Amino acid sequence: MPIIRYFIFVGGLLLALLFAVDRYLPVRVERAGPSDPARPSTGSPQGERFR
Repeated sequence: MPIIRYFIFVGGLLLALLFAVDRYLPVRVERAGPSDPARPSTGSPQGERFR
């Protein structure tokens, strides 16, 4: 069935392209901003409620 071969070929090509792009593009590094020692970073705001 030609349609199944088409999807396998295009899927494999896209997967190979994904790996190639991952290999050759630089990785972005997030830089940490200045931290305020008076306010501890807990990951969730202390005074806000979840709705």
